[in-house]
Amino acid sequence: MCDLEIVDNYTTKGKTAVVLEGYTYIKDEFGPAPRIESLEDIDMTLERTRIAIRGPAGDLEVNFLLHDSGASDPNRILIFGTTSSVASLSRSRKIHADGTFKVTPTPFKQLYVLHFEDNEKLYPGAFILLSGKTKSLYDHMLQVMQSLCDFQTTKVVTDFEFQSMQAFGDIMGVEVEGCFFHFAQAVMRAAKRFNTFTKIARSPLKKQHYVMLRALAFLPPGDIPAAFDAVVEMMRRYGHHADFAQLLKYMETTWVVPMCNPTRPALGKFPPAIWSMHTRTLLGEDLTNNKVEGWHLKINNFMDNCHLTFYVFLDELKKFFRVEEDRRREQQRLAIDRAACIADGKVFPPSHNIYNLRSAVLQILCQSYQNQLYVTNPPNVGTIWFLSEVAATLLQYQ
Repeated sequence: MCDLEIVDNYTTKGKTAVVLEGYTYIKDEFGPAPRIESLEDIDMTLERTRIAIRGPAGDLEVNFLLHDSGASDPNRILIFGTTSSVASLSRSRKIHADGTFKVTPTPFKQLYVLHFEDNEKLYPGAFILLSGKTKSLYDHMLQVMQSLCDFQTTKVVTDFEFQSMQAFGDIMGVEVEGCFFHFAQAVMRAAKRFNTFTKIARSPLKKQHYVMLRALAFLPPGDIPAAFDAVVEMMRRYGHHADFAQLLKYMETTWVVPMCNPTRPALGKFPPAIWSMHTRTLLGEDLTNNKVEGWHLKINNFMDNCHLTFYVFLDELKKFFRVEEDRRREQQRLAIDRAACIADGKVFPPSHNIYNLRSAVLQILCQSYQNQLYVTNPPNVGTIWFLSEVAATLLQYQ
């Protein structure tokens, strides 16, 4: 069977919806539900801790509440998932972690999700409701997760939140990497704050120089400080250093030469070893948490982008998890079908989406840099040449 179209039907609240690599979810209006004002008011009855998962012989009731630190805990933590999802999480060599706030029910502050990889796609392994974003909370969260599963993880990809980054390094002892998407977003937010875009709006050259600051991420960590100096000097030569002055100061102190451990983030400081994409690009690995961002968009849309009351949120989370489980089973079936088709001699054309094309070009550029094809005398010329080509690629495939 070579039918690789992804279609799944499911029924909710008496209405049928179709899933096609995303979510179309038709919902009735929610009835009145009690609003929880404090963490100790949450009552996790037996019925609320269970979930019906679709199995080969029909629905199977399993435990969905993996951990509850208790009503007496002022920083109460609730962890949801199944033994199957946690087992998949523990086997994943790379975990993607991120928090979302739009749908977090009061009185919690964020919904933190740990994702595992399966057939090059991401699936939720555990949903964690947290009352804050402190290092101690993340430490506690990871200690509990370690008691639930035997992690074989060697790498965690997350956004640039130093408390969570430190916690993963301290508690799990794994390599922690930032995400290019979040790095670029942070630089963009700073540029907006300093009104940089208004200053460079009429100049294509200045726009390219701005993108070259993002292109620094594709250099080896040790080469980034000198390359940053080369970009600053180039801007001086072109006479528009003043337009970038505040942004350059931010880049220098936050990303290029922050005063902190060279392999460990501090408060608002991220050394190049954390955000350099050079090695990941050479290895053909994902550079971003874009899949996680897309997943967050799905769950936010699923819950109407609003803070539901806790018990309504829990019911919706169970529905969402069931959809994700169905999607994973369908992907596994498709992977088996694809392998069978390949064994029968069928050839599948390569993917031509923009992200894959951009990744391929960036990989060639980084390989050329690694092979010293950008070595010049003086060195700054080759560095600017490389950054210009990376910037052009980022602009072409955006």
